[in-house]
Amino acid sequence: MTNSISTARGNPLVALCGGILALLVVMGIGRFAYTLLLPLMQQQFGFGPRAAGWLASANYLGYFVGSLAATAWPLRRATRPILLAAFIASTLTSVGMGMTGSLGAWLALRFVSGAASAWVFVFVSALVLTELREAKLERLTGWIYGGVGVGIALTATLALTLPVRNASQLWILFGAISGLVLTTAALLLPVRPALNPPNTDESRRATEWARRGRGLLLFAYSLEGIGYVVSATFIVAIVHTAQGGFESGARVWIIVGLAGIPACVLWTRRADYQKSVSRLATAYWIQAAGIVAVAVAPNSIVAALASAATLGATLVGVVMLTIGLAPSIDPENPRRTVGQLTIGFSLGQMTGPVLAGYAADHFGSFRVALLSSALLIAMSALATHAMNGRATAKVSTQDASGT
Repeated sequence: MTNSISTARGNPLVALCGGILALLVVMGIGRFAYTLLLPLMQQQFGFGPRAAGWLASANYLGYFVGSLAATAWPLRRATRPILLAAFIASTLTSVGMGMTGSLGAWLALRFVSGAASAWVFVFVSALVLTELREAKLERLTGWIYGGVGVGIALTATLALTLPVRNASQLWILFGAISGLVLTTAALLLPVRPALNPPNTDESRRATEWARRGRGLLLFAYSLEGIGYVVSATFIVAIVHTAQGGFESGARVWIIVGLAGIPACVLWTRRADYQKSVSRLATAYWIQAAGIVAVAVAPNSIVAALASAATLGATLVGVVMLTIGLAPSIDPENPRRTVGQLTIGFSLGQMTGPVLAGYAADHFGSFRVALLSSALLIAMSALATHAMNGRATAKVSTQDASGT
């Protein structure tokens, strides 16, 4: 049995499956189940938007701290023990959310859950990306992020189909599912640290122009953190206003998750750097358009559903395309770049809800906040276009010099 598991771990496709399962739990459940269960939690425990905002901020703060810690982790130091600890933390924090009604305890649990999800995201992404690159299977890179959509759709489907409308019971159920899935993921993920690619002159020349886009990529991804989180936070509230009831919000959340699952195929048909950057810009434009639609027609269920679909498809697309560029930008240590990108993204997440709250208080609705977030995402698209402009200029220079 041990030999068969060891053999399976040497297969990059097995590692990919482990990565999908890991992100299904730590992102689809550990991070995003809160959005789904928030209305039930408020109904059961009677807290208002201010407490809900603090709970969301605690998770984003934990995600930020986890990103910093994962980035600072020494490259050659063993990661598996701490990765398994993050798996356990993600499971226990979900269970813990259903075991208490204390706001203070919830704040601590959401913080730890956010830190664990960031830690797993950074390490598992870098590990699986390296495995696929070494096996020349870069075209499969995007599949790992399909796990996020599966987790979102799974939790929403369970919440709709089960005859349970108790937030505590659903949290405990999601925690039990997390434990089972993460145990399987731990058996599938490689034990060894991710190996560095050969440090040859050819690889350095091939990625020199890609490295020049690091700042633009970080800028664009940080703005995406602000822009997406405004839409993701309030799209369910918009649907509740339009139709009312927990079921309407859950159905929208299913659409977000389902739209994210095929995105891994649609956005990563080829692994060419410039094509990936072009697709990233396209994803930004589509996401911005979906946000504008719900901002302009907040009472239209059609606009809300369309916005949910574009959010789910493009969020997964933006994440996987951005993180998938890390090996090109930093081939010697892709985890460092993954961590830096995740830090910028998490800073955006922490900023977005606060700014949206102030805007809503001042203008009386979320329309200005949504339109502003769409503008920021449009700026991300322009910055991404500039990355390709730099790459094209560099290639033209090399061709002219005969190198």
